[in-house]
Amino acid sequence: MRRLSRVVTSVTSVVSLAVLAGCGGSPPEAAPAPTPSPPTETATPEPAAPTPPAGLSTKSESGAKATVAYFLASMAFAGDSGDVSNFRQTFTDECTKCEAIARGIERTYKSGGYIRGGAWKPSYLKFYSIQGDIAYIDAGVAYSPQEYKPKAGSPTQKAPGGQRVLKAFQLRWIAGEWRVGALDPEA
Repeated sequence: MRRLSRVVTSVTSVVSLAVLAGCGGSPPEAAPAPTPSPPTETATPEPAAPTPPAGLSTKSESGAKATVAYFLASMAFAGDSGDVSNFRQTFTDECTKCEAIARGIERTYKSGGYIRGGAWKPSYLKFYSIQGDIAYIDAGVAYSPQEYKPKAGSPTQKAPGGQRVLKAFQLRWIAGEWRVGALDPEA
């Protein structure tokens, strides 16, 4: 056993000397630091469609309020993305003002334009009542700043936002869920 230990020690010494001799006996030089790669641009994440709240299928004050909040979030998503499919599911065929908003968004994006911002940010929701299958809610909203290009090649228009307005909602209970039946209905 002792003899094997001396052989291993001798071999290790010879290998160590050979390595040092091959390197000139000086310590190895540090490898050059890697050149930093140029920063990559991070893409702006695509807006995500809002998730329908459970309240849509609750015939109550909280369900009606959740529906209005979802309508506003869906409209903001449609404006930012040009995709009105989710927004259209939040209102009935009778809501002509809702349909006009959806068509305006579609027309803008199909023409090569865009909409950035302009969402209706609710500061409060005031529930009035549910009468049969209709609920009545007012929403105090403020417009967020907006940048708008109606079509490709047209100048960009900007609106500062901040304007506060009152929006009246008439909701309809259809097939077990709330939908906007009228936006700012005529009295």
